[in-house]
Amino acid sequence: MFDLVFIIDDSPLERLISEMLIRRAAFARQVLCFSSGQEALDHLELNAAIPENLPELIFLDIQMPLMTGFDFLDRYLRLQSQLTRSSVFYIMSSTLNDEDFTTARNYKIVDKFLPKPLTAEMLDELSAAREKENRAAE
Repeated sequence: MFDLVFIIDDSPLERLISEMLIRRAAFARQVLCFSSGQEALDHLELNAAIPENLPELIFLDIQMPLMTGFDFLDRYLRLQSQLTRSSVFYIMSSTLNDEDFTTARNYKIVDKFLPKPLTAEMLDELSAAREKENRAAE
């Protein structure tokens, strides 16, 4: 189980569904939702020195107005050295654009590219992978 997970998505319905699934699956102790990358960056900057207020995992929509998910990743990378906890990113998108997949793979902090919508099965797979990683680290 993750301590804190962010959902960054401009769609209120996507945020609601994802948050409900994460809570129902006990995937994270706490979920914070943001409707824009700027809102999430503001939170990160204000809490840079407080690890428990920083997410271990961020579900990030790439197709958002004003600041795309890729714009957010660029800004996060510039801020990352100030953060006392680093995040892993799961890109969420309904895109079928190969260029988006290629661009996402160029970011070392992006762990997975997941199709929308988030499902309980996806969370089960992610939880199982995390448990396996934790056992291997012991």
